[in-house]
Amino acid sequence: MLGQIGCACNTFGGCDHGACDNGVCVAATCERGASGCGCFANGRCSGQLTCCRGICFSDDDPRPRRHYFYSDLSSRDVQVVHSLLLEHLGFAPGMRVADVGAGRGLLTVPIAERVGPTGLVYATDVDAHALEFLRGEVDIIPAGRRARVETRHISGPHDTGLDDVAADSVDRMLMVNVFGFGRNSPRAEAIAQLRGFARVLRPGTGRLAYHQDWLYPNNEFDRDRLTGLFALAGLEARGEIPMPAHIPEQAEVFDRGFDSPPKIMRRGYILLFGR
Repeated sequence: MLGQIGCACNTFGGCDHGACDNGVCVAATCERGASGCGCFANGRCSGQLTCCRGICFSDDDPRPRRHYFYSDLSSRDVQVVHSLLLEHLGFAPGMRVADVGAGRGLLTVPIAERVGPTGLVYATDVDAHALEFLRGEVDIIPAGRRARVETRHISGPHDTGLDDVAADSVDRMLMVNVFGFGRNSPRAEAIAQLRGFARVLRPGTGRLAYHQDWLYPNNEFDRDRLTGLFALAGLEARGEIPMPAHIPEQAEVFDRGFDSPPKIMRRGYILLFGR
């Protein structure tokens, strides 16, 4: 999550907490790479420690097992939710899809295979290195088995990356853990970006899926506030994909390391919008 400890700094080179160190947010009270502290920029830790959700752990450290957010189950549930998205959105051959904030392509690649060589996928992200990795993953798949994937490096959190895409042409759009619509985000910029997404979404049958896995306290919108924001941009609620019931309603996150008090996050949602 941009701006969070152990993750990339935000677009402006800042962090929600701690300080920006070589593009990564680190806590002033924690030694980067040490047990219970933030991982290095390359996702690694000192010695034999393992990086999990931006925090370093030893293999025998009991803390990840006590906290769902850092557990093996939590890691597996990321894939469970991704499978829900792929199943419910009904990707079909020939579709045009926009994966907003695609990152390293965890969803982009299987979507490209589902819409096939007659389809087209736009993959946008602020992280140029992630998009480079994504292109490598796409190139592994023979062109005859996948859609053409256009990667688009965006300039900031409210750049759509889709300004040149034809109106009413995108069948499916995904926004997975895209943190541009929190309480502290500029409202006018957020609405303008959403209007840009609404412009390209196909009327009637087009669907935009907005998924946040966890909601930070006093930051991310709850579903009613978010739905209201989308409505101002011309995107109306079209239902919800229920999150797996076994995922707890709340979880502790230690964004400054385990020596600091935890924050309590709320389980997120998968909301569907259309025109």
